[in-house]
Amino acid sequence: MRKLRNRKDSPVEKNFVSESEEVMSNSSCLNRIYKKVMNDGLSEEASVERAEDIKHICESFKILPKSAILLAYIMERNSRPCDDEDLADYLGCTNIEFLSFSDALDELVDNNIITANSNNRTTYTVTKEAVKAISGDCEFEPLKTVGLTNDDIFTRFRMLVSELRTDHISEIKFLSEIDKLIEGNQQLLFCKKAFESELYNSECTETERRIFYYLAHRYVSHGDSGVEVDTLMNLVEFMEDDARLKRYISNERTFIQMSGLIVFDNKDGFVNTDKLALSDAVKKEWFADMELICEEQNLDKNLILCDSIKEKELFYNDAEKEQIERLTSLLEEENFQKVRGRLEEEGMPKGFTVVFHGAPGSGKTASLYQIAKKTGRDIYFVDLSETKSKWVGESEKMTKQIFATYRKLARTRKKAPILAFNEADAVFNKRITNVENSAEQMLNAVTDIILNELETLDGILIATTNLIGNMMGGKDNAMERRFLFKVQFNTPSEEVRAKIWKSKLKHLSMEQCMTLAKKFELSGGNIDNIARKSTIEYVLSGEYPSLEKLMDYCEAETITKTKKVTRRVGFTA
Repeated sequence: MRKLRNRKDSPVEKNFVSESEEVMSNSSCLNRIYKKVMNDGLSEEASVERAEDIKHICESFKILPKSAILLAYIMERNSRPCDDEDLADYLGCTNIEFLSFSDALDELVDNNIITANSNNRTTYTVTKEAVKAISGDCEFEPLKTVGLTNDDIFTRFRMLVSELRTDHISEIKFLSEIDKLIEGNQQLLFCKKAFESELYNSECTETERRIFYYLAHRYVSHGDSGVEVDTLMNLVEFMEDDARLKRYISNERTFIQMSGLIVFDNKDGFVNTDKLALSDAVKKEWFADMELICEEQNLDKNLILCDSIKEKELFYNDAEKEQIERLTSLLEEENFQKVRGRLEEEGMPKGFTVVFHGAPGSGKTASLYQIAKKTGRDIYFVDLSETKSKWVGESEKMTKQIFATYRKLARTRKKAPILAFNEADAVFNKRITNVENSAEQMLNAVTDIILNELETLDGILIATTNLIGNMMGGKDNAMERRFLFKVQFNTPSEEVRAKIWKSKLKHLSMEQCMTLAKKFELSGGNIDNIARKSTIEYVLSGEYPSLEKLMDYCEAETITKTKKVTRRVGFTA
């Protein structure tokens, strides 16, 4: 049996223990229960000695003593989910003796205090609501399952999908939680229709119900008309034959297809057998009382309109200023069309691909916005988290979808928008030469897609990065060759820094600005932070901070600032 390490020599530990003995909070009680049982096992003496702590937890969570004792260990191990064998070891009993605690585990699960994650083995973690009650020292309030609104229902659906994707709940738990919500909220049209539909016919499998509810979630929450069949296969239980289910889907032999609840996706008159969608009847009848995201709104969800961008004065070193002005001129619509036409005549790629690289806070993203503003172009800003997925094949599909969406926007808008990737090194990677696992294989597949899209781009792409070495350099210069313009942003010179100081804090004299510029080698982003602190001070006290106070702010701003050597890559604009 494992023992806690003896740390009696530590004054911090002594103070913590002596203090915690006096406090009857959820966290301190669970801590004392855990330590006692971990040291001595679940003996009668341990139960008596910790009786007040156990009683406190029982009252806070409305559970029995056995459940409180288990909760202490599961909470301690929450970052590393535990299983039945771990709990038996903690209690100092055999696995057979531990069977008597099954009711206690069921109580914790049924009351939504812990989650049982059943994949290869059942493991337990404490729910967010229970953690909140423990850390906040308040009575536990489980999530409501009745009297919900449509927004509540689909917010819960999103939470369950997220927990399923991250393996925090099993496919079985995912469906049981949804069934509970559907049954308990018959006042809502969607729940009423679902409960009275063929979904609960004995011929409808649990996987088919999961597929239907996942399609409903994507339709309501994201405006997606259809979802790839391969994505839906992730809803299949561990031992289920997914190949058989795919055959049934392709032949339209699943119960939810034959009953008219779902169909193959149909867009622009073309049926896509690789995607499933809710039927038109379901869309029309089940969601009549909801305001939904239309597909066009969803397409443009990452679109930043030119008119919404505020004009802002930026200051550059001479080299960067010349390159930014030239690039802005090239992207003026008249020049842009002339250049594209000439490139096409010469049989060259027509796309404008640009990378801004340099230190953090040096104005890369701000410059992108101001170029868009001055040239009258919208920005399609990519959320890089959308391209990351642990599900095999998903990252590649999402990457392709980003470029497909941009092509549609470029065709339908008066001026081609700018496709913008911030911190692009997260996906614009050098190819890995010695691939050792599926993750590296997936990264190379995404890189190949991006290289191909850059080669055939008909529009404008601007990527920004602080880590150009992750994108380019070395033997594989394929990514480097795909970028037509490469603009390096260096730390602003003293003169430029003084201008930035003056533009941000107009009450300073030019002499004071030069003093700050000479003393502190800060980026525009750093200066912006200090200017905001100065404004906050003015709002609170009615006076601007003195020059000495501003220097203190500068010192604080440079605590984590480290100098990095950067080098110019490729040709400049």
